Amino acid sequence: MKSGNYLYRDVNILAHLFSIDALDKLKDVYLPYHRVFKKNAFINYEGVKEVPMHRNSFKFEKFIFDGFSYFDDMLLMRVNEDEEFAPIKDFIGIYSPETAKEKYIKYWQRRGRKILYEE
Repeated sequence: MKSGNYLYRDVNILAHLFSIDALDKLKDVYLPYHRVFKKNAFINYEGVKEVPMHRNSFKFEKFIFDGFSYFDDMLLMRVNEDEEFAPIKDFIGIYSPETAKEKYIKYWQRRGRKILYEE
């Protein structure tokens, strides 16, 4: 997605429901590691949080979707990304709790529902 456009029409928003049987199939399956070179904040020797200008660490992850080929059947749900997908990845910005809350409130307001919440 370097250009800002998805390579495929759909993306995996990582909202999964599994049966116990499905997870049992994966317990002994090797899932590959995925490596990414990232920019991660850290606490320096003076105890101060430091945000680097450049990538400074590797992250190794395993993804459950690498095991999907071992399942007998799956169901995919297509949702409107602008309305129903609000990942929380950062403290501020488009992937913040505040943005997720705004999307949640707008979603229900468009459907004529009042959301009660505390500030």
